Amino acid sequence: MTVRLRSAGKSDLDAVLSLLRELDESHIELEPSMLQTFSEPPRPREWLLSRFIEPGEACFVAESGSQVVGFVWAKVQSPPAIPAFVQEPLLVVADLVVHAPFRNRGIGHALLERAMDFGRARGACRVQLTVFDKNHGARSFYDEFGFRPLSVVLTRDL
Repeated sequence: MTVRLRSAGKSDLDAVLSLLRELDESHIELEPSMLQTFSEPPRPREWLLSRFIEPGEACFVAESGSQVVGFVWAKVQSPPAIPAFVQEPLLVVADLVVHAPFRNRGIGHALLERAMDFGRARGACRVQLTVFDKNHGARSFYDEFGFRPLSVVLTRDL
């Protein structure tokens, strides 16, 4: 199977929205007490389109044949203007998803590498992302890249 990575464009909007819905549905399964099913698009269309062209952001798709089978969105940002923070650009991977039938074929690895190359080219020295604690598959995936916990978000019902 040949997969090609490229920047997302307007014609990819529906495919990316479908992938984001798949991602959101997996998160709802992991945390049904915090997240709920919904009927509207997973992200506002115009907002998502603006991500495709924002200079400090990157949206890459993985394409197999003519089908978009994966997507990553990352952005380079400055750390908070607080003296304790090292003032270096930071790459934040906001979303990464591969359509379920195409997982475990190296597509996620290629997408993450492409996002990290984007960050390096813009001076980022570190990459950061969030993952649900219960998402063992994603955690194992990121472990392979050498990610480590930075902080822990705790929650409880009131």
